[in-house]
Amino acid sequence: MLQVMQYGKPVPGSQLPAELQERAAQLAKEYSRTMMREHHALTGSIQRKLNRQQAAIAAPPEPLQSEALEVTVFFGGGGFRVVGCASFLLDGD
Repeated sequence: MLQVMQYGKPVPGSQLPAELQERAAQLAKEYSRTMMREHHALTGSIQRKLNRQQAAIAAPPEPLQSEALEVTVFFGGGGFRVVGCASFLLDGD
């Protein structure tokens, strides 16, 4: 193992000592699990927010649902209106 570390040249995986290969495989699995955990947590959070948003849009009576799709964004004292920004949430599943 010292020879592999000493020269700093790329070494094919088949020439690495078995203990180093095992450790690298173990670290790769741990990294993969951690990344998947983070990914699932993030996508779950996004999906929960979308579900709450869809429920909030569907909650008012039908005539008021179009107003639920309008968003007013304020900058300073003025503002402008964006219409239909959440309409994609009502299309299909």
